[in-house]
Amino acid sequence: MASVAHKLVATMSPVQTLAARLQTIIRSQSAQGDRYAVIYKKPDEDQQHWDQIIAAIDDTEGVHVNIQSDGAARISWYLPETLRRPECGRRSSKTDH
Repeated sequence: MASVAHKLVATMSPVQTLAARLQTIIRSQSAQGDRYAVIYKKPDEDQQHWDQIIAAIDDTEGVHVNIQSDGAARISWYLPETLRRPECGRRSSKTDH
């Protein structure tokens, strides 16, 4: 199984590898709960690839990218009430009488 994953990564282009890394961070449980993620470009990642992906993310409706002074990108997003999942353990405001 590990060799299959290794072959898959080996066949991905550098921009695909970067996109997959950022997608993993953005999809993490903590990022989804907070509705934001702060991501950093690794020294070995191409600046053009980074800029291309950050621009594509920023072009997504409901998503905002803020480039911080240290070069990190803070990505935040808005979910309309109709798309939000109910929070676990949250009690309903309705009461039975």
